[in-house]
Amino acid sequence: MNNREVAKVIIDFYLDVRKYIRSKKSEQDNGITEQRFRTLARLQENGKSTLKKLSNDMHVSNSSICIMLNKMVEDDLVTRESDEKDRRNTLYSLTDEGEKFLKEQREKRFEQVQEALDKLTEKQKQTLVDSLTNLKDIITIINSQD
Repeated sequence: MNNREVAKVIIDFYLDVRKYIRSKKSEQDNGITEQRFRTLARLQENGKSTLKKLSNDMHVSNSSICIMLNKMVEDDLVTRESDEKDRRNTLYSLTDEGEKFLKEQREKRFEQVQEALDKLTEKQKQTLVDSLTNLKDIITIINSQD
């Protein structure tokens, strides 16, 4: 199998996964966009972050992430403060309400996936876990070569 054929399979897989996630999103409105969920998760992972770091990490424009962060500050999910080391920078982090909200959103997602997994046999579940583990290992190899 040549690289082009492998690339096509990867892209098709990615689109199928996205389609699945979007279909679950439309079935049950969680009150949050996928981009906002990812931003909250990234803030939890990083702790305090600058707008530029978030923008780079998430591959989203500064202006888009700024608009989203401003809305999340208004919603009391994120806090904004000046960087004591460099006053030109603004640091963003999760509020207690943001932590709670993210935890609830994660739980909803876990429940959705668990319901879908109920349709699988134990053998199919094990195959899925093995396949995803192998895929993760392969992606790690590909990313280390960048």
